Amino acid sequence: MNILINQEQYEVPRHVQERLALDLLAQGTAQYKKFDQAWRVVLKPVARFILQKIESEVEKRQGKEVARQIRPPDRNSDPVLHLANVLAAISMEMMKHVDLRIELEHGTNIVEAFNISFASAGETGRQVGLNRD
Repeated sequence: MNILINQEQYEVPRHVQERLALDLLAQGTAQYKKFDQAWRVVLKPVARFILQKIESEVEKRQGKEVARQIRPPDRNSDPVLHLANVLAAISMEMMKHVDLRIELEHGTNIVEAFNISFASAGETGRQVGLNRD
C-alpha cells in the first residue's frame, strides 16, 4: 500500500498493513459478538452463502484443493466469524495493490480530494470524498 499526499509517496510497510487488517478484524469481531442472538442467527446463512460463492470462484481459478481452504475448519464454527477471517486475509493481499491519494488545499491541512485506486483493477481510482467549503 502506498499513501500519496500532494503527490509525495509514502510506502506502508507490510507489517503495518497486516496490523491494520487485524485491527479491523478484531473490532468487527468484537462488535459482532455484541449482537443480539436473533441477529446472529440471521447473519449465519448469509455468511454461508458468501463463503460458498467465494469457494466456487476460487475453485474455478485455482482448483478444488485451494478452494477447500475457504471452508470453516469445523462445521459447528460460526460462519460469520470465519467469513470475517477470510475477508481479512483477502484484504491483506489486496492492500499490496492499493494507493491512497490525498490532495490538500494549498497551504492548509484541509483535505480537498481523497482517492483510492487498485493497481490490479486497471482503474485510475475513484474519488470517495471531496471537501469544498
